[in-house]
Amino acid sequence: MKYPVKYIIASTVGAILIGAPNFLSIESLKVLFTVWFMLITVAFIAFLVYGFTVYIKSLKHNIMISRKTEKRS
Repeated sequence: MKYPVKYIIASTVGAILIGAPNFLSIESLKVLFTVWFMLITVAFIAFLVYGFTVYIKSLKHNIMISRKTEKRS
């Protein structure tokens, strides 16, 4: 394992989410999942925006070459 701390944190969060229904009421569990899904959506949109800005910045350094073809008769 290259980064064991990431695996430990991910397994701890997973265990908490799996064990949450045993300790939380159904209302707080609904709030937990709603916030979690919204967080995933916001993170997805943030990564899309970041990737798009990096893509647009990289387009500035490209040179477009167009060539007109001659028709032979």
